[in-house]
Amino acid sequence: MRRTFWTALGKQLSNIDLRAWLKSWLKFTTTAIASFAIGAIMLSIHGLLQGPEKYIVYLIGDAKDQGTRQTHEGFEEHWEKLKPLAVNNIPITIMRERDGGNPDTGKSYAREFAQRSDVLLVVGHGNSSTSKEALKEYMAPKPRIPVILVTETNPDLLPKPCETSEHPCPVLRLSPTDDKQAKKAVQLAMGKKAKSFLVIKDTDNPVYSNYLAKRLAFEITQRNKTVCVTTTDEMTKIRIDMIKTLKIDCVIFVGAHVQAKNVIRWTNKVYRNNDLCPRKPMIILSDWSAKQDLLTMETSELDGVFLTHPRSADEIGDPDVGYKRFGEDTAWIVGRLVSDTNAILSRRSTWRTKVWNWLGYHRVTDVREALALATIKISNLTASPSKEKYSFDRNGQLLDGHFDVWKIKCRKFTEPTGNETPITWCEDTSSGGSPALQK
Repeated sequence: MRRTFWTALGKQLSNIDLRAWLKSWLKFTTTAIASFAIGAIMLSIHGLLQGPEKYIVYLIGDAKDQGTRQTHEGFEEHWEKLKPLAVNNIPITIMRERDGGNPDTGKSYAREFAQRSDVLLVVGHGNSSTSKEALKEYMAPKPRIPVILVTETNPDLLPKPCETSEHPCPVLRLSPTDDKQAKKAVQLAMGKKAKSFLVIKDTDNPVYSNYLAKRLAFEITQRNKTVCVTTTDEMTKIRIDMIKTLKIDCVIFVGAHVQAKNVIRWTNKVYRNNDLCPRKPMIILSDWSAKQDLLTMETSELDGVFLTHPRSADEIGDPDVGYKRFGEDTAWIVGRLVSDTNAILSRRSTWRTKVWNWLGYHRVTDVREALALATIKISNLTASPSKEKYSFDRNGQLLDGHFDVWKIKCRKFTEPTGNETPITWCEDTSSGGSPALQK
């Protein structure tokens, strides 16, 4: 019986036209492959038309920096208070990234963001040197990625295409520029009868430090006063006799709080000798030094030190608030921009776009163009979290921003009354004759 089965099977196979069978099999396989390829292409086209499932607002900067960290914390806290935000019914979420304050790392992240279709807006980088490099990437794609600069103060951060383009770049700046900071610092010193200045600049964040130091020197020479500019690396090499000859009565430091401590201690050490100078020079620190860690120094080291900053001393000096209010304002502004963007998209809507939206399809470029336009057109705001007023020009520069003068007193940031007298060294006999500050 087994032989009969195999005999019958052999006869059946011998009757099959192998060429016809192979041709039929190839036709079936080709049709299946083509159908799969067409399906894959259709899915890709569907994905491109549909766009991302969500848009992302990125908060990026140096997580170790107190100002950046608190700004992001404030942003996230206020974001939770806003209604769930969406553009064209696509939800918006926020994400954090760390660039370590490194311009190369920041630029690398910016390049990645610029190539993605789900990045709606960037808040960053909190460091002028990093932001200057990153903005080259954000402003390169069409449409450009809107950016909010919160604490950056250097006025020359935008790439050249933004300066020459007929269409402004979508960048908002929430802080005044270093031109105003330099003028405020020199006005403060002149009010204290300063005649000879030593400007010390930090070697970190050179875009910030170099520009502000240069601007300070300009403001000082404009008033026919003497100025010497050096760096934190070189200040200890300055000869004592040169300091005595110059009769320096004002030291202005441009940089971070870490080096600000070194400058304060170096100045105090140099000027403890009454034969060198009849009085200790006043010390003015730039806004980047205004961190809580600065207040950990000894009271005798800090009393009488001044700072310039665009926010109030009570706000930044409160460890529970600090720069959080900056972040809250930024989140509120982003909410306003999203509302304006939806209004622009609604005005531009046609029956075709309505059909596409109903089908769940939308173009990312349309959203970015509308958001960029909203960013450029925004002008006068009063942010609800802080009641701070923000007025922007066509290029996103803050119009009415100004720098306040702070003073460190009893390890606190305070706003001086205007009646302070110059600070002098005296001998405190109650403490064994060690030098003490007297006002």
